[in-house]
Amino acid sequence: MKIKKVFISLPMNGKTEAEIKENRQKAIEALYSLGYTEDELSIIDTFIKEDAPDDVNDGLWYLGKSIELLAGADLVVFAPGWRAARGCVIEFKCAREYGLSCITA
Repeated sequence: MKIKKVFISLPMNGKTEAEIKENRQKAIEALYSLGYTEDELSIIDTFIKEDAPDDVNDGLWYLGKSIELLAGADLVVFAPGWRAARGCVIEFKCAREYGLSCITA
């Protein structure tokens, strides 16, 4: 059995760390409800803890880090609200253009 590396794309801008973690857990539970098991999945930690350097565009810097993580995924899950989040929309376009399997909410 090959373990799927899962990238979860969810809105983070304006959310607290607790809200982000809660929404991430809901996305994981949705995968289980689709029949995936914990043993079949490796969830990529997409919560970037380091701060952007002072001399860069914060949003683009975090998006760049996110796309680096996306490159290692086999499956991408787009959590509710992703269509209204600029970064999630870009991640979706990247995932589709590069042939990654996607699940959208």
